[in-house]
Amino acid sequence: MNILQLQTQGLIKDCTNFEGLTQTINKGQAVFYFGIDLTADGLHVGHLSGLMMARRLLKMGLKAIILLGVATTKIGDPTGKDKERPLITEQTIELNRKGIEVDVRAIFAGFDDKIEFVNNADWLLGLSYIDMLNEVGRHFTLARMLSLESVKLRLEREQSITFTEFNYSLMQGYDFYYLAKNKNCLIQLGGSDQWGNITAGTELVRKKLDVEGYGLTIPLLTTFDGKKMGKTEGGAVWLNSEKLSNFDYFQYFRNTDDRDVNKMLKTFTELDFAKIEELCAQKGSEINKVKDLLAFEATKICRGQQAANEAMQSALSLYAGHGEAVLQQITATTDEKITAILIKTATATSNSEAKKLIAGGGVSINDNKVDDINLTLSSGTHTLKVGKKKAFSVIVG
Repeated sequence: MNILQLQTQGLIKDCTNFEGLTQTINKGQAVFYFGIDLTADGLHVGHLSGLMMARRLLKMGLKAIILLGVATTKIGDPTGKDKERPLITEQTIELNRKGIEVDVRAIFAGFDDKIEFVNNADWLLGLSYIDMLNEVGRHFTLARMLSLESVKLRLEREQSITFTEFNYSLMQGYDFYYLAKNKNCLIQLGGSDQWGNITAGTELVRKKLDVEGYGLTIPLLTTFDGKKMGKTEGGAVWLNSEKLSNFDYFQYFRNTDDRDVNKMLKTFTELDFAKIEELCAQKGSEINKVKDLLAFEATKICRGQQAANEAMQSALSLYAGHGEAVLQQITATTDEKITAILIKTATATSNSEAKKLIAGGGVSINDNKVDDINLTLSSGTHTLKVGKKKAFSVIVG
C-alpha cells in the first residue's frame, strides 16, 4: 500500500507534493501529525475518516503525533462556520481533552509505540503577542490570508470574521513549524476543509526552516446524494460506547444506502480494495450480507472484537428469518412517555395494552428492562425491544 494507491481509491483529496511525500515516506522514520480541536467531549464518525487514514499511514511505517488543540480551541477555527464559536471554559476544554484522548486511543489500539500525544498549549500559550508577530506574522501577506476560503466565505456572510478568528491559520501554521523543528514532523494530515490552514503551515516550515513540509487531505465524506455523513436524525454518531450503544453504532453502518457501501468499506474498514470491489459487485439482497460485514468491521475497529461480535449476534437474533437487519425508525420527543412510544410502534394499540407489555417484562430500552410506565427518553437514538423479535430505533429530539 502506498500514497498513490490511496489516492486512486478516492481516499486522498489533495497533497502539496505527491512525489516528495512518497520519497520522504520511503526513506523511513517519517512522522505525521493529525490535529483535533476540543469542541466536544468525544469524537463522532465525522472524525473517523481522518483517524482511519492515520491508521493506514501507521501501517505503512510512519509514526503519528496526535495534537490535541487546547490553545487553538480557545480561538476557534472559522472554517465552515457562519459565526464565531462561543468561548469554551478552561474546565470544559480539559474535560473534552480527556474524552477525546480516550476515543483516539481506542481507534489506535495496538499502535501505542507509534503514537505520541501533544498539547499545543505547551508552546502557543508561552508566546507573547510581539513574539507571534515576529515569528509568524512577518511571513504572511494580508493578501495571502484574505485568500483563505474560510476567510472569504465569512466576509460574505452576515457575521463577518473577527480578528481573533483571522489569526487561527497562523496558529495552526505555527503548530506545524514547532513540530517540524522539535519532532522532525514534516507531514500534516487533515480534512479537505483544512487545506488553507495546512498550506499556511507548509509555507512557514519552508520559510523558517528551509525544508519542505507536506500537506495531505482526505475528502469530505458525503452520501450518494451529497449529504454530509456522520449524523442521523437523532444526532451525531459518537465513537464512544457511553454516548452511543454498540448495537446502535453497528446499525448506523448496517443502514448504509446500497450506493454508498463501496465508499464506506474503503473509508471505515481495512479490507483489501480488490476484495471490496468483488463484494460490491453483489446484486439484489446479497448486498445486505456485505452491509453486515461493513458494520461488523467498522464496529470492530472502533469498539473492539467482542463488541462487534455481540452487535452482530443481536442483529442476527432479532431479525432471524426476516432477511433484514435494519431497525424501523420511530421519532419521539423528550416529553413522550414510553407508553405513547409503544403505541407509535403498533406493538400496542392503547395505553392499557402498553402498560401490560411493560408489566410483563417484555419491553427494554438499550437492553435495560423497562418497569416504569412514565419513563421518558433523553435526546438521541435508543434501541427499543418489544418481546423477542421486535425492535425499533427510537430517535428522540
